[in-house]
Amino acid sequence: MGIATADTVSSAKKCMKQLGVLEYLDYIGGDDGKKRPKPYPDMLYDFAEKSGILPQQVMVAGDTRNDMVFAEQAKATSVGVLSGVSKERDLASYADYIVPSVEQIPALLDSLEGAK
Repeated sequence: MGIATADTVSSAKKCMKQLGVLEYLDYIGGDDGKKRPKPYPDMLYDFAEKSGILPQQVMVAGDTRNDMVFAEQAKATSVGVLSGVSKERDLASYADYIVPSVEQIPALLDSLEGAK
């Protein structure tokens, strides 16, 4: 699991540590001056490479159109999350799936796994 953010890597790590979830993350990509920012897929490609998977095997959860375009650029699956800044109408034509909150992502993953 990873994070791609417009914030700096150090501020993202600090935030994740304060939330008590830093240890669960395999990757944090951010504004480090080395990779192009979202919606360019550089951070997604970096995450996929470091994780030993293909970009098409990545699921991106985000709350903005920019996050959905980020996923689309890399041919990844996109999940629009409505507990952030966007409304369903903002994400509907960009997201592969839409959930009310990140809390619903495990159920979405289960339903997708069951559909195989």
